[in-house]
Amino acid sequence: MNDAAHGMSRSRFYGVVLLMTVVAYAWVGYNAYVRAHDASGISICIVRSVTGVPCPGCGTTRSVMHLMHGDVLDALRSNPLGIAAVIALGVIPWWIVVDLATRRSSLIGAYTWSNRVLRQRAVMVGVLFFIACLWTWNIYNQGISR
Repeated sequence: MNDAAHGMSRSRFYGVVLLMTVVAYAWVGYNAYVRAHDASGISICIVRSVTGVPCPGCGTTRSVMHLMHGDVLDALRSNPLGIAAVIALGVIPWWIVVDLATRRSSLIGAYTWSNRVLRQRAVMVGVLFFIACLWTWNIYNQGISR
């Protein structure tokens, strides 16, 4: 087993990824159908709830909702991570199906590769810079609420 899966069996790794994908789809569904009519729904951002400061991920759900309605610019304004989330939610279930049908482990391989790349100092600095930019963007767009 690849060290990136932290000793997990192949089936457990795919089960965890599939569970996370199902939870993400449920959250999107909740926001698309329930919160669409009641904007006062729950927020899952602990950082914002405790500090009043939006985290780098704040606005991702709104971004996904905008993308579902074809509003790419509003999605980018809400949080560019929404585009990555939509791509991941579209690709990962199919990737799992193909891997299971072909008895391959390419998703685990991609996970291992991405962990290896992220361990490189220059890449990590770039990722941290991107996160800092997202955080600044979110604070600028959403403000600090207390």
